[in-house]
Amino acid sequence: MLYKFNTDADFYIGKTHHICQDYAAHGFLHDDWSPFIVLSDGCSSSQKTDIGARILTSSLIKAMGRLNANEPFAGEWCFSKMALEDANIACNILKLPQECLDATLLYAMMINDFECALTCFGDGVLVKIRNDDFIEIVKIEYPSGAPLYLNYSSDQERKRRFIEKYSSRRNITNYDIKNSSKGLITISEYCEDKDSPYTEFVPIRNYKCVALFSDGVLSFMKRMAGQTSVYNEPMNFIDIILEMLAFKSYNGEFVKRRIQKFRKYCEENNIFNIDDVSMAAIHIEKEEIPDIVA
Repeated sequence: MLYKFNTDADFYIGKTHHICQDYAAHGFLHDDWSPFIVLSDGCSSSQKTDIGARILTSSLIKAMGRLNANEPFAGEWCFSKMALEDANIACNILKLPQECLDATLLYAMMINDFECALTCFGDGVLVKIRNDDFIEIVKIEYPSGAPLYLNYSSDQERKRRFIEKYSSRRNITNYDIKNSSKGLITISEYCEDKDSPYTEFVPIRNYKCVALFSDGVLSFMKRMAGQTSVYNEPMNFIDIILEMLAFKSYNGEFVKRRIQKFRKYCEENNIFNIDDVSMAAIHIEKEEIPDIVA
């Protein structure tokens, strides 16, 4: 089996924000066989996280590029630690507060010829579209409302105080959806108390697309007209994700095209996002190796 990849990403501001604190990037590390996607969502209560999200994303891509394509995957902490060190250096040079790096960090990258690693520091949504068009969704949330950011590893005392106050407990919810009917097939939920990132390994032969979303996809509302007043009703985030994933083509800037159409759809249907939204995706195209006839 031969594989070809295409990557793309996009992000835009939420209704209640004055500046977008999300950022997303994509590309290839070494060649067309090493695709990656990265996104970061800055914490609204920390200073200058719009800049920090960009620095953290760029630092991670730089750290990924240091990996030898021929070496086995050494674990998500290997280059995320390097990325954080580089990001802190950049903040010092730019005289930015260290807390500007308080941001989620989600990324997907090929770790060998057959597997893609999906990792989430903090909260967000991971999506895999199977070859049979079933969609697998993983939603990662922190009940406290305070995600455990990678940046807390820069200051162990700060990390200790954070866990003492908010805990490191997170909820992992899995959905399996048939896209053509939007029918929910299975759902499972569990809670875990870990200070390490969420990571899973995806055999690409079974999938045609992997995608990442910031938790802004959970913030969509629909403006409704009642008999005496106008009110906002929360949208089902699964409906939002399915609409955002309704690609007509995976060629070129397929995520940017889809987001543009999605925003038009929202405008026409009085739907809006309170929080910033970012999305990044890798398309996996498969090509059978022809038999060689002697």
